[in-house]
Amino acid sequence: SVFSVFFLLYFLRELSLIKNLQIITLNVLLALPAFYYIFVLDVNFMFSASAVPGGEENISQPLNISNKILIISSLIFFYLLPFIFSKSIDLNLSLEKTQLKYIFIATLTFIICIFFFNYQNDYTGGGIFFKISNFLFKNNIFFYLISGISIFIIYKIFSNSKINFLIIFLLLLNNPQLTIYHKYYDPFLLILFFTLFEINFEKQNLFSKKTINIFYLFGLFFLTLSISKAYV
Repeated sequence: SVFSVFFLLYFLRELSLIKNLQIITLNVLLALPAFYYIFVLDVNFMFSASAVPGGEENISQPLNISNKILIISSLIFFYLLPFIFSKSIDLNLSLEKTQLKYIFIATLTFIICIFFFNYQNDYTGGGIFFKISNFLFKNNIFFYLISGISIFIIYKIFSNSKINFLIIFLLLLNNPQLTIYHKYYDPFLLILFFTLFEINFEKQNLFSKKTINIFYLFGLFFLTLSISKAYV
């Protein structure tokens, strides 16, 4: 539902005022059942922690945006891996002077997020890298390393368009509850890569036999995780 913001901005740019008012009115009417469900019936799912030990006792636990930035960034990176390994995305890792301030902002954001990060393994969820970090090393160090790489890679791939940053912001809003599950983003992110995101694909590599084989392996790996529920 938060992606209505994206389409609203798109329609405002492309359509007439009267057409936009019609679209907004229609969307408000269609959204009335959801507003009634959340605000009138007071179903507090957005701020509850049903999967967290203690359940209703943790219903007032505040949302932590640091958790969302690090975990969701690692999930985006996970789904980018087959494109990176197949060289289907133009990943220019060189650093330009004009980009240094953005790199500084990203690094500062990453450090602040680590400081305030408090997602617990007992919450369930957290994504594959969070699970691997806690399962193999009993701490978040590996997860922090992957998250830092994720933020840098995401910036390098998506910085060519302001639309991309809007979509990433909406992805953060798309998970308002306390728990964050990997399954919320498949095949959602793959669809976004080919539709709304503005990505410089290397088309020659994207449809090559090597790329197809990498995606087969990625799909097999992901299917194994899904069956074992190791990534939940």
